[in-house]
Amino acid sequence: MLPFHLNILPLEKMIPVEKAVSSRIPEIKRELDRTGHLANPLLVSHEEDGKYLLLHGINCFEALNSIGIKNAVVQEVPTQCGDSHFLAWYHLVKNLNLEYLNGLAEILRLKLEEIDYDSIWEEDDEISIKCIFMDGKCYRIIPGSDNLIGRVASLASFIESYQAFSPHLKIYPDRLIVESSELFDLGSALILLPAFSHDQILRLADEKVLLPPDCLNICVDNRVVGLDFPLRVLNSSDDVEEKKLFLKELLRLRMQSDKSTVYGGKVYFMGRARREHTRSSGPGERNSPDSGLYLE
Repeated sequence: MLPFHLNILPLEKMIPVEKAVSSRIPEIKRELDRTGHLANPLLVSHEEDGKYLLLHGINCFEALNSIGIKNAVVQEVPTQCGDSHFLAWYHLVKNLNLEYLNGLAEILRLKLEEIDYDSIWEEDDEISIKCIFMDGKCYRIIPGSDNLIGRVASLASFIESYQAFSPHLKIYPDRLIVESSELFDLGSALILLPAFSHDQILRLADEKVLLPPDCLNICVDNRVVGLDFPLRVLNSSDDVEEKKLFLKELLRLRMQSDKSTVYGGKVYFMGRARREHTRSSGPGERNSPDSGLYLE
């Protein structure tokens, strides 16, 4: 038995959990048109009501919708086992100083409290954000609301404000990496975003509260990439069971060929991943080193 589960689902059954980035959608549409393939399955979790949470791939989801594709290949992630983990993102940001942080907290009615460095790394059951400046001062940003929806809405406003104001780099939360002086040279402050549980993400989706882009970090074992499923099959009038038979055969061929589907290790969705290239359909088709996109 394969260590992953692929399926073909209608887009209308998927519930987004984060906002799309409108500037990325035209690029993905151009790549879909260039290759004629969906490079990687969207990542979903199956819920009790027959709907699916769209955990990763919102920009590709919107691009498929906009070109009239009604179905997509998905990888279903079990939510009650060790194969997937929701983690915190660390954002290294530029142009962020204490004066700006104070002003932003006051406008958004957030409580800003100074904390010691060691408590930065302690687990926090509350929905809050932590910030380390390069001078060593550390702060905790706490929303005033007592309920999950209000807390997330307040922190989302804060996140979107600094994302619009300052460039940022996503970092996998490994202290050995985070504390690297090479990374610290890239920014002025390190923002530690909250890690949401699956139940919290489901509740937010039910309330139609979307997380800001680049805030949901899921680690998945056995992530399927490089499948390159033809869009003509997704958009054909064939029965869905016929499409699934095609998927099964394509997967078998991919895993037997030199261009085999990559799986078996942990995959973290890092900011630089979107600059990785998808596989070309044939030699010489890529016009420039930057013409391929990681279809997320």
